[in-house]
Parts: sequence; structure tokens; C-alpha cells
Amino acid sequence: MTPGVFLKAKKPGNWAPVNLGNIALYSVLLGRRTKNIVDIKDAPFSRRLMLKFIRSRVRWLFPDGLIHLIEKRFAR
Repeated sequence: MTPGVFLKAKKPGNWAPVNLGNIALYSVLLGRRTKNIVDIKDAPFSRRLMLKFIRSRVRWLFPDGLIHLIEKRFAR
């Protein structure tokens, strides 16, 4: 079994959906809160570049400390 987060939940009988349209949620792509759903095209160029780098195969060429600093910088 692979590691991950598992949740067993059950909706209460009186559950009703709530409109969350007026709440700004944090966007990893933009690095800030937004009320709109954004696409990768909406992200700043530097953030798109770092997201592609972090997922790339050449990542192993760089020291772990540098990778950690990059991830920490762009995780804000």
C-alpha cells in the first residue's frame, strides 16, 4: 500500500451544500488567495517555470539543499 491520507466520512442526514462563491481560497498556481479558478496560463512566469523544474527529470542534478530552498520559496 502506498502512503497517503485516508478519510472515512459520512454526511449527516440534514446536510445541505453551502455556497462558497464569496470565499477566496489559496491558489498554489498564483501563490495567493483568489475567488476564481485559475489555469496554469494565469500563473506568473517564474512560478510556472519553478513548478515545471520541480517536476522535471533534471531535478536530480541539483543539490537537495538548493531544491529545498526553491520549494520553500515558491510554496508561499
